[in-house]
Amino acid sequence: MTPYEIAELTGFDDGNRIPSLPIPEPEALAALVTDSHTAISECLLNTGLEGDLEALLWAQTNAWHRLLSDLERRADSLRSQIKDLIERGDTSEIGTVELEQKMEEAKHYDARIEVFTEALGAAVVCYEKEIGRPWFPRTGSIKGNNYTAARLNARDYLKAAANKKNTANFPAGTPVIAFGDRSIEDYNRVWRILDAVLKQFPDLVLHHPGDTKGFSVIATAWANARNRAQVAWPPDFNKDKRSAAFKRNERILTIEPACIVTFGSEPITLNLIQKAERQKILIVQR
Repeated sequence: MTPYEIAELTGFDDGNRIPSLPIPEPEALAALVTDSHTAISECLLNTGLEGDLEALLWAQTNAWHRLLSDLERRADSLRSQIKDLIERGDTSEIGTVELEQKMEEAKHYDARIEVFTEALGAAVVCYEKEIGRPWFPRTGSIKGNNYTAARLNARDYLKAAANKKNTANFPAGTPVIAFGDRSIEDYNRVWRILDAVLKQFPDLVLHHPGDTKGFSVIATAWANARNRAQVAWPPDFNKDKRSAAFKRNERILTIEPACIVTFGSEPITLNLIQKAERQKILIVQR
């Protein structure tokens, strides 16, 4: 008897068996997420708990993001295992069965990822509708879906670029840097100028500082409204300490942008302008 026949006879289960139950349709789960967020918002608004609404909705949205990120990591690992099995070329019964099982497991992961991607998209839209500000993960990226364009972390973007892969973490398009002060609050002015830039570069991928206030919040909202992929470049204080913002400015210029649009005159913004001028990059100052 083969090991698989023994396992089936004894009822052994290693914990990785693919469930036979159906997976919900992506739209169904997305609708449930929307209803859940709406119900919570209606319950807390205009009550003594309204001040807790933002933190609660952020945490719920982040829960979907973390779950999806974990599934994608597992799926990537599984695809590597499948690649190794194929390259090994084991045509024995055990080798064939193992490959088939891994491929079935990969399909199951893909189906789960599709469903949870839609759920995350719905959660992001609900958060932004109720709170009035864009949702961006503190770590990792959001791939594009039926609700939002891709929102990428610079680390994921640079990794994909280094591997020369046209993946979801390296969207095709013209890179444009939009950079501004944390004190900027004029939505209309920023949106008007970015709309003009979009006319010049209809396929633009927007790169911005990734701050949690000021210009970056406005830029994130604009990119989402215009369905443009965006890459956030927050400073890495753990790695670069006090010089983090200046080191970030050096890294963001490595993408060789078609142009840079700057807003404001805070020291960090001026530093980026000076570095870009030395590299002879087209700069539009507003």
